[in-house]
Amino acid sequence: MLFSLGMLAQAQQVTFYTPNTVRIVKQAPDRKEMPGDNLSLVVTAHPQQVKLKESLQGDEHIYSSSALTVKVNTATQQVTFLNAKGEVLLTEAGHSFTPIQNGPDKGRVKVKQSFRLEQGEPIYGLGLLQNG
Repeated sequence: MLFSLGMLAQAQQVTFYTPNTVRIVKQAPDRKEMPGDNLSLVVTAHPQQVKLKESLQGDEHIYSSSALTVKVNTATQQVTFLNAKGEVLLTEAGHSFTPIQNGPDKGRVKVKQSFRLEQGEPIYGLGLLQNG
């Protein structure tokens, strides 16, 4: 199930692939379509039919499956993931899009996204992809 929040400051898509797998796609507000934009070498699965509840509570757009809830703050675009019990799994701390001015990626953007961690919570994997 795909939801698009394109009317907000930046385009953002929330796509549930299964009840406990969701993909969030954010795009810079002034983004221009470029060749290869829809190609993903990481996400190769296809979304399944997932029964979802959608609601708007204050500044939060909420999408819930039987296993996972995704809250998107409509003012900041920050995303929070919760389990079926309503316990926070992960909260986005911020994100930014910086235009690339030179080189072969000119016209694209450098993306930065950070998440809040619990005191002493370790992070595993993907460290090698931080700059590229």
